[in-house]
This record gives sequence, structure tokens and C-alpha cells, in this order.
Amino acid sequence: MALKSSNYRTTDNTPDQIPIYTFHGGIHPPQNKIPANVPSQHNLKLAEKLYLPLITTKGQKLTSKFSISMETPEQAQKIRIPVQKGQVIAEDPNGFVPPLHAPASGTIIGIENVSSSHPSGISVPMLVLKTSPEQQWVDLPSMKFEEALASPASDIIQKIFQAGIVGLGGAAFPTSIKLSTKKPIHQLILNGAECEPYISCDDRLMQDKAMEILQGACILAHAVSATEVVIAIEDNKPEAIQSLKKQRSEFNQTKVTIGIVTIPTKYPSGGEKQLIEILTGQQVPRGKLPADLGLIVQNIATTKAVYDAIIEGKPLIDRLVSLCGDKIPQSANYLVPFGTPVRHLLTEAQVNLQQIKQVIMGGPMMGHNLLSLKTPIMKSCNCLIVPSEKELPNPLNTLACIRCGLCSEACPVDLLPQQLYWHAKAEEWEKADKLNLFDCIECGACAYVCPSKIPLVDYYRFAKSKTIDQKADAIKGQKARIHHEKKQARLDQIENEKAQRRKDRAVAAKQRQPQSAQPEKQDNKDNSQTLLASNTTASDANPEVDPKKQAIADAIERVRQKKLAKAHLEQQIPEKTSETGETP
Repeated sequence: MALKSSNYRTTDNTPDQIPIYTFHGGIHPPQNKIPANVPSQHNLKLAEKLYLPLITTKGQKLTSKFSISMETPEQAQKIRIPVQKGQVIAEDPNGFVPPLHAPASGTIIGIENVSSSHPSGISVPMLVLKTSPEQQWVDLPSMKFEEALASPASDIIQKIFQAGIVGLGGAAFPTSIKLSTKKPIHQLILNGAECEPYISCDDRLMQDKAMEILQGACILAHAVSATEVVIAIEDNKPEAIQSLKKQRSEFNQTKVTIGIVTIPTKYPSGGEKQLIEILTGQQVPRGKLPADLGLIVQNIATTKAVYDAIIEGKPLIDRLVSLCGDKIPQSANYLVPFGTPVRHLLTEAQVNLQQIKQVIMGGPMMGHNLLSLKTPIMKSCNCLIVPSEKELPNPLNTLACIRCGLCSEACPVDLLPQQLYWHAKAEEWEKADKLNLFDCIECGACAYVCPSKIPLVDYYRFAKSKTIDQKADAIKGQKARIHHEKKQARLDQIENEKAQRRKDRAVAAKQRQPQSAQPEKQDNKDNSQTLLASNTTASDANPEVDPKKQAIADAIERVRQKKLAKAHLEQQIPEKTSETGETP
């Protein structure tokens, strides 16, 4: 977006005072945040069983560290594998997805198909960990903050990978992959906007763990050789801003400049590309990454997890989850071990399960309804909402699009949501793709302002899925065509080689054929003409003969010629005798 005077405010040149820009569209829904004075709950009772997925929400498969599979009930009773808290229990054989750690001490008792946190609710195989009353940590390496800043960046990134850290803002992208960019990075942005309504776990972290976040930020900056850190926080979190500034004043380090910047409250300012545009005025080009602009964006909770991994040696085994909604007796942020079933968390929060009609995983804008309360809390889950019917009504009947254009005005990516909707509804995937379907960040702003209550994001997600399948089929068909053409070329080459060998054999056989004997010159002209005529006739009648047959024919012809010559000689002798009167 071109810079306009109304889009930013100019302030003095301090780390906390920088020009603030804006982005296209955006909305201002009711916040419904958990009050800042409500402390987080760290004393959640451990669930009897934890369910740990072996397939991520993106479809990557993890391999269990133990030789177990989907067992029958009789065989499952024999599986008893003890594990310690923090122990690696599954990993990606391709080395892309960080390993999975045991969130608690206990015993692995098998693998079970359980409904996942994917919007489809698809069941995936999960390790079943039966927890024990006594918790014992596995031995974990740790280091001091100064040692971390003196360590090679590659070692820091490797430790982050081994700790199982992914982006905790919702995407769950491996943090180590993001940090391994070859592009020169000059600025690290910490995303503390937390713009979606209801969610407040990052706000709580910034209030309670400000020093850990600052140290984690310095470690991340060291990993990418950045000299500047900017922590962006919406202006509806004054307690978090004050806490970070207070701890920064007591933080003794000179390697990086840390700015704490307040940005206007607007949804979805917490989107990665939207936040970059707010802070820099630059838009990340289509097909490019923030690293191409010299920027890296990390979430607040991810930064705290990096501190835990490097300084404390603790892998990522739990996270703060905002539990809120009218059906929650006391909304709060709970520290939840991964694998904890949603049912257990709601029960511990004293929720009457008989009275709830809906449970939303994630925020009200980008979250989705859960299909099973057995679904476990995992790394990408930052919020659970248990609303009343009036609080967040779930419209079953939608109206027809009236082409009002409000969705286009609200879209933060400046797309054409109405046209995308029509193409998706008509299953015109290619047309939707040409309108930059995959630039949609699925923020839900268009659906929020839609007067017809059309679930636009659901259409876009479906269109994306179908487009991906269509492109995959096209690639598969192209590969099959190339394979067929190569196979046909090989067969043609084989046939050509065979034909050439047959031709070479024929030429060689012709060269080995014996030359036919020339007939003796005869004085008699008639005999010569007769012989020539017979040879010509035989040659014309059989232009191509077998070499053996030709040799036999030549031998017969020689005998015949000798007989003719002998007969001719006998005729000449009597004539001479009659002339001389002498007998021979």
C-alpha cells in the first residue's frame, strides 16, 4: 500500500517510537478478552491418559520410537513401555517436523485412532500415554544466557529443533526451518498483537514472563544475526506493555536494540504480513517470504518456548490455553500438557458437559467446532471457547449473496471475496486460483461482515483443497505422460536397432556370396546369345535367391555349358576329316 500521511504517525527516533502504518480493510469485533487481573492456572490436574498424535495437522507423519502398532485389545494389554517426562517418543524420519516429547512420566500402552484437532475432525493414530502419580524428568542439557549468546547460531537452531519447538501462533510451522534462512536478516519482530477476540494467553505470558521473553528474543536474534528486535503489542494490553518495559530497564545486554511498539487494535493486525505492513509500510510480495525483506516474525509464546529450551533445557511439552465463554464458570488461562483431552480440561474447569452445545478450538474468527471432546490439546491450540447459544450463534440457514461489497472492504489482503465465493460455489477452481485464492489468510473478516451470514471461509478452504488436488492430478498426469513417452522412445529405439542389425546381416551375407563363374567365350555367336538370354531370364525370374540354391544352380549351369561345348567340338571333328580324307 502506498504511504499516505493519514496512515502513520511520526514520533521521535527511539526504539519504541517508529512510524505506524496500516493495511487494507480489517474489522473491530468485540474483544471479550479474559480480564488482565485473572491469574493463569498452573495447577491443572494431570489427565489419566494423554493422546499424542503421530500425524500433524498438516499431514506429516511421525514415527514412534517404540516398536508398536495398532494392536488388538488382547495384544494391547501386553504393551507397557515406561517413559520419562521430556523423553523423545516420536520423530520425523525425513527430519522436517521436530520430535514429539512425552508431556509426563508414565507408560505407553498402545496406539489408538482418536479424533484430531484438524477442522475435519479426522481420526489419526495416537500414542496413548498412561500417566503416573510421580513425575520424573529425563536428563536435559541447559546453559546460561551468556553462553547461549556465545554459541554458534547453528547449534542454537539445532537445539530449538530438538526441543520440538514450532510456531505457537496457530500455524505450528517448525521454528528451526524459519530460522535457517540464508537471507540476511536485520530485524526480528515479536508478534504480541494477539488480535483475535477471546484469546489472551500471549497477553498473560507478557505480564508473567517478561524477562524470559526478552532473553528468548535475544537468543532468536543471535540465531539469525539480527541487530534489532521489535515487540509489537496492540494498545488494548497496557499491563503487558508496562511489564515488558519494566523488565527491559533491568535487562543488561547490549547486543541488540529492543523496541516495544504499541499498535492500534484492529483485526487481523496479528497476521504476519499485516504486522509487517503496520511496522514497515512494506508488503511482502506474492511468492516471497518476510526473510526476503530482511525480517523474521516470531510469536510471543514461541519466544518463551525458545528460552525454556535453551536456558532451562525444557522441550515443548505444554502451553498456556485460554479457556473462556459464557459456559465457563471462571475464564482463565490454563497451563495444559499436550495430549490432554478437551473433556478433561473442561471437567477440571467445572464445566457442565450436559449443558454445552458447542466447543470451539481457536478463536471465534479462525477457530472451528470440535466434533469430539476426546480430541487432545496440541501445539497449535491456543484457545477453547464454550459459548452460549446467544453468545456465538451458529447460523444454520444462510441467505443469498446480495452483492453488497462489504466483504471486499473488510478483506485485509485486498482480494475479491464475492467473486471467489461464486467461483468456489460453481466449482470453477482455476478461475478462483487466478483471483489469488491462495493469498487468502482465512481470517474470517469477510464472513464476519456478511449480512447473509455466508460461511465464506469454508468455501475458500474447500476451493483451496480442490485446487491442490487438481494441481496434484495434473502433475501426476504429466509425469505419466512423460513416462509413457520415454517408454515409447525406448521401444522405438529397440525396434530401430533390430532393423539395423537385420540390414547389417543381409549386407554381410551378400558380401560373402561367391561370384558366379563367367561362361567361356564361344566363337559361335548364337551360343553366346543363348547363354546370355538364359542368364538374363534366370536372373529376372529370381532376383533374390538363397546363396546355397544359387551355388547349386551355378554348378548345374557349368555342367550344361561343358556339355554344350563338348557337343560343339564333336560336330567340328567330322567336318575336318572329310576335307583331308584321313581318319582321326
